Amino acid sequence: MTGYPNISDHGIIGGLQTAALVATDGTIWHPRTKAFTQHYDTDVLDSSLLLMPLEGFISPTDPMWLATLEAMDSELVSDSLVYRYNPATSPDGLRGDEGTFSLCTFL
Repeated sequence: MTGYPNISDHGIIGGLQTAALVATDGTIWHPRTKAFTQHYDTDVLDSSLLLMPLEGFISPTDPMWLATLEAMDSELVSDSLVYRYNPATSPDGLRGDEGTFSLCTFL
């Protein structure tokens, strides 16, 4: 594929069930949504990208990151619970509704 960075310019964040391939130069930034997205060639948000600052891919105060958080808040958060992604915009082929999770931290 042309136009994509080399695999060596990527890193994987998350665990076995929430992994995301992230380009270290921010090329999964989507200009229309003004947010980092699920993968190349899509504008679908994915909450697995919440791990980006924790894994050192971006500063938690970077304007691109803050814009991504705002986009996730408006699209993926419902009553303080977070959806992994919106299955209506990124069908996963599974029956039933998508579940939510609660963010927490132990500092």
